[in-house]
Amino acid sequence: MKKLPAIAACILLLASSATAFADASGMASFFPAAPAGPTAAAKPAPLENLSIKRAAAKSAAGEGVLACSSDPAGADVFLDGVSLGEAPLRKEHIKAGTYRIVLMERGYENSTEEITIKKDVTLTIDEKLAPARGSITVQSQPRGASVYLDGVESGVTPVTLSQVSGGSHRIALTKEYFEPDEIRETLQAGGSGAVRVRLKRRLLFLTVGALNIPPSAAQETKAAIGGLEGIRLIPASIGKLQDILRSRELDPSSIEFLKSGKRRLSLEDSAVLSSLLEQERAELALSVSESRAGGVNIVSLSLYSARSYIPDMFDIPCKNEGDLAAGLKKFIGQWEAQDKPSSGKPSEAEAAPEDGGYLFNLALTRIPEKGHPGCGEFITLGNAFSRTGDYTDALKAYGKAVSPARSGICRGTALYRMAGVYEKMGRWTDAASSYRELCILYPDATLVSSAGPKAAPLAKARLKDLFKLGILKERWWRNGDDKQGQAK
Repeated sequence: MKKLPAIAACILLLASSATAFADASGMASFFPAAPAGPTAAAKPAPLENLSIKRAAAKSAAGEGVLACSSDPAGADVFLDGVSLGEAPLRKEHIKAGTYRIVLMERGYENSTEEITIKKDVTLTIDEKLAPARGSITVQSQPRGASVYLDGVESGVTPVTLSQVSGGSHRIALTKEYFEPDEIRETLQAGGSGAVRVRLKRRLLFLTVGALNIPPSAAQETKAAIGGLEGIRLIPASIGKLQDILRSRELDPSSIEFLKSGKRRLSLEDSAVLSSLLEQERAELALSVSESRAGGVNIVSLSLYSARSYIPDMFDIPCKNEGDLAAGLKKFIGQWEAQDKPSSGKPSEAEAAPEDGGYLFNLALTRIPEKGHPGCGEFITLGNAFSRTGDYTDALKAYGKAVSPARSGICRGTALYRMAGVYEKMGRWTDAASSYRELCILYPDATLVSSAGPKAAPLAKARLKDLFKLGILKERWWRNGDDKQGQAK
């Protein structure tokens, strides 16, 4: 009988533990549980805790009703992460309190809202779901075109337009010196789309020099050039050009240089050419003329660029029928070869400064537009600047080719070309330093291509020439800084 108090204490302890386990089960429920039976008296809680519990019990007391519908119908309804079913629905006996309700339907944006269920009140929710938004990736050749989505400027290519609603959209692209383009893209709600556009370069076609060409030859030339992919041909007559010059208060007779086939433009000629191209929003101009040499008709294509004062001349001897077509085909082949987008792989080849001017205008107008110019392309660009006397930009282009990211052979080639520019500028020490660096670090570098002449022997020979002329006071071609490297 003396052990009964101990047994009673154990029973009370087990009962209180069972109650605690039930309270800590963590099972989510929006509906009230059955009233609990009487429990044994527990240790009195502090007054502060009792106050909090009473306030919580008072706020959570009672039940309410939730009625939910959606547009479109059939959206899945979740209350604090627990599915209630598809709308429309009606749920009763929900505990009063605050909840997070989410409506989800394929093809539409999720609707999320915080709601409060009150005692004996029916909360009605009628939600109109917004169509889901997707994205459109826009790419262009060349890169850097301004993109307008439904008339609103939205970035520069390449660009991904996000938060685009489903349906049909108008996408316009513009870039200086290129023909604007506009397309329509239909996007599924919440989907993604991709747009690739090749903008057409505006080419001013000058007929001022084609007066003596038979009409068939003139038309054949125009048709061949106009058929080039990526070209928007802008015909211009001599009268139109003279009107442009008059509108700019320039002498109309200054257009004569286009007829003469000059191999080099003066500053005045360049100013006139720039005015013509600016007026027509074109970057290049092409004129056609005819001459005779040795009893043979020669059709000459002259390509002008506002960035260069050396026009490109492409002569087509026409001895027999079909010669003009064959010559135009060759011209177009060269154009298209240079107009292809870069593959992104560095190229070892370059266009030497001794090549024709046609290639250099193409280098000036196309290389900066490529996404990943190769080493050889930067050297070509430097050669073009060097030939036109723009030595500062030439050094910048060569400097990009000398970047540590390039291959050794290519960097050696760029150093050789760079040294030549330094010589033209009279910067003899810089020239000698570039030649010497080439000889020591890149002895296998070649010019023009990997099969071309080695640059190091040429650089060493040039250093010796400069030393003999007294321009250099040090034997720069020697390795090291020994006393023999000093002039005696």
